[in-house]
Amino acid sequence: MGDDRFFKLRAFAVLLAFGLAPGSKVLAQNQQPLLPPVIEPIHVVIDIDRTILDTVEQKTPAELLASATLIPKTGKIFGNRYIVLDGAPEMIAAFSGLPDVKVSLFSRGNRARNLAVLEQLKLPDGRSAKDVAYRIFSLEDAPLPKKDLYKVIGKNGDIDRVIMIDDHLDYAVSGQHRNLLWLPHPEQPRIHRYQLVRATGLVLAVLELAKSTQKPIREILWNFQWKKDGAERLVYRKELLTDRSLYEKGMEFLRGVNPQYTIPSVFLDELRQGCLWRALTSIRAPS
Repeated sequence: MGDDRFFKLRAFAVLLAFGLAPGSKVLAQNQQPLLPPVIEPIHVVIDIDRTILDTVEQKTPAELLASATLIPKTGKIFGNRYIVLDGAPEMIAAFSGLPDVKVSLFSRGNRARNLAVLEQLKLPDGRSAKDVAYRIFSLEDAPLPKKDLYKVIGKNGDIDRVIMIDDHLDYAVSGQHRNLLWLPHPEQPRIHRYQLVRATGLVLAVLELAKSTQKPIREILWNFQWKKDGAERLVYRKELLTDRSLYEKGMEFLRGVNPQYTIPSVFLDELRQGCLWRALTSIRAPS
C-alpha cells in the first residue's frame, strides 16, 4: 500500500513538473476551445467582354467615346480598342480590398488578349486588374462554351460562396446557374453603361442578407433575380435594372476606393421617375 502511494505521489510530481497535473497552467491552456474552422473566402468571378469592357465599333456613339476611358489609349490590342465600362476599375479594386473576398476574371477570349487588356485596365491606385486578380481564366482553360466555377475554387471548394458576374446566361455550367449575377442587355445604353454600379449594389445586398440569415449566398442571389410569372415560368426581375437604391449602394461602396467616382444625377432622377422602367420589356429566362 505504501509503495502504491509512493509511486502515485512520484507520478503526480512528474506531471506537475511538465505542467500536466490537474489545475496546472499548461493543462488549463490546453483546455482552451479549439480555433473556429477556417471559412472559405467569397469568390467574385467577373466576365470581361460586355461586362467590364465594350469593343469600340463604328456605331459606338461619339459622345461615349469622348467621355469614356479607352484601352489602349492609342493603337489596338489584337485588332480592337475597348471602352472601360463605368465603375469597372473601382469594382475590381473595392472587392479585392475586402479581406474575405477574392476576385477572378473568367473570359471566353484567348489568353494573350485577356492578359493584354487586363494589364492596361488600371485601378484607382495605379495597379492593373491583372495585378490584383486571384486567378485569370481564358478560352484555353475552358474550351467548351461554359465556365466551370470549380476551376476557380478547386474541386473541394464551396460553390455556395461564389458569385459569377456575366452577361451570358448560357455560359453557366449545369448546376451553377444560381451562382450567376446576370447582366441583361436592355435597349437602354445608360443602364448598360452603369450596370457594374448596379451589380456592385446587388452583390452587397446579397452578402448582407446572407450574413444576417446564414443562408447560402447563391440561393439568395437566385431569389433576388428570378421569380415566376402567372404561367409558372421563370422571369427576371426587371425592376432590378431601375432600382435606384442598388445604384446608390454600389456608388457609395465604389467611392471607398475612388472618392471622385459618381454617376450622373440625371440618370438617378430618371430611375426615380420611372422613365427607364417604362421602356423595358419583360425578360424571360431561357427554357
